[in-house]
Amino acid sequence: MKAVSIFVVVIIFFSLSGLVFGDDDEPLLIPGTGDSQFLLHTLADVFNGTGAGFRVIIPNSIGSTGGIRSLLAGDISLARTARPLNDKERGMGGVEFQFANSPVAVVTNPSVKEIDNLTSAQFADIYAGRYRRWSELGGRTQKFIP
Repeated sequence: MKAVSIFVVVIIFFSLSGLVFGDDDEPLLIPGTGDSQFLLHTLADVFNGTGAGFRVIIPNSIGSTGGIRSLLAGDISLARTARPLNDKERGMGGVEFQFANSPVAVVTNPSVKEIDNLTSAQFADIYAGRYRRWSELGGRTQKFIP
């Protein structure tokens, strides 16, 4: 079963003149989620080889919320996040732009033989606590192991 997590780039405008990227010598850091980090490193490497006048750096993950907090604090110009902004973050000036979807594979333990077709909604319900045992989804009477 595949669930799709939304990969969003968050953009905030720091002044009336537009985005602040810093000096040409200063790289553009885009911290945040670890989702699709390998792909983004690859894209940054390709971009950095174009001679565009500045470099893009994709640092190791600090999580979606960490990236958004840094963005809203004015420490960075762009952040990467695997979730939409909440109302509070939008109210603080955050703007999101979805540019890609990141596939996520869900794998069960081999002991869960009866379950082979979980839907995205069922998977979300497991994490929301609406299901407590595999038997509620057609499997054996055993609890989910976190």
